[in-house]
Amino acid sequence: FTRFYDVVVRSKGDPPAQVYLLGSDSEPIRAEKSLYELATWTRSHQGLAASLLGMPPQEFLKQAATSDDPVWHEWHTRFEAHLAAYGHTVYNLDFMNPVPADQPVPLLETMRFFVSGKGADPYERQRSLVRRRDEATATVLARLDPARAKAFRRLVHWAQRVAPMREDALADVGLAWPQLRRMLADVGLRLQRAGVINEPDDVFWLQRSEINEGLGSLADQVEQRKELWRGQRRATPPQLLPKGGWGDMWSKWMPAASEEQTGDVIKGIAGSAGTITAPARVLGGPQDFGQMQPGDVLVASITTPAWTSLFAMASGVVTDI
Repeated sequence: FTRFYDVVVRSKGDPPAQVYLLGSDSEPIRAEKSLYELATWTRSHQGLAASLLGMPPQEFLKQAATSDDPVWHEWHTRFEAHLAAYGHTVYNLDFMNPVPADQPVPLLETMRFFVSGKGADPYERQRSLVRRRDEATATVLARLDPARAKAFRRLVHWAQRVAPMREDALADVGLAWPQLRRMLADVGLRLQRAGVINEPDDVFWLQRSEINEGLGSLADQVEQRKELWRGQRRATPPQLLPKGGWGDMWSKWMPAASEEQTGDVIKGIAGSAGTITAPARVLGGPQDFGQMQPGDVLVASITTPAWTSLFAMASGVVTDI
């Protein structure tokens, strides 16, 4: 669709091709709507809203889970339903890292943002994008001859139908993660009790054969692997391998610039139009989500559908992947 549009259809002043794909429903959008709906419901109960805004997140979650108050109980039931539907979305592809179902605190940060009235209504944002998309489509079709109009209409409908599938697929990558993590947490606890590892989470640093055998302490091996991993994280991987050989011929088609940029400016590929000047908030993962402030530019090595809850707070996003 993009190639046909850019080569055959697009004229000066026409929007880019991705405008025709905006506004579609997808799993990340539905998750954001679900969180927004719960925040809207929370805001209608003043005492509950004040507690959400004023209490430490872990304390609030504990009280919601144990309170006999009908309002708190209803909130907990709704929040658990949200986690059951969307809590499996992954922050990255390593199942060592918790998902929202395990550690829902980052979601509370976004909910606070919505409850305070600062967040944009995702329903209205989607309606605005749909209007823009439909107006652009009508403008193009009005000037095209019948042959090109037929091809454009067929391709744009096809693109709009399949584009959300990418987001849905990414959102469901971690569908098994909560169950997998519960299973490994139990295995880790057993290994800790047997003196094989120091902490239950150290199970993620073992090989399958070591877990099956479970003989003797592996604490030293775990620490060595953690140290090696920390060192490897400091390296910036090349975009292409091998370097300095035939693989360099592909560099001009790579989406990002060289990893060896120096100076005060970093250049990359624009995902959307516009400029913004704001503090850059570098986040390593969900453990840093609490640092995010409304209006910050979110900077991360990777974002997935699980990061969608932060996009409502961000004035811009910079990411490697």
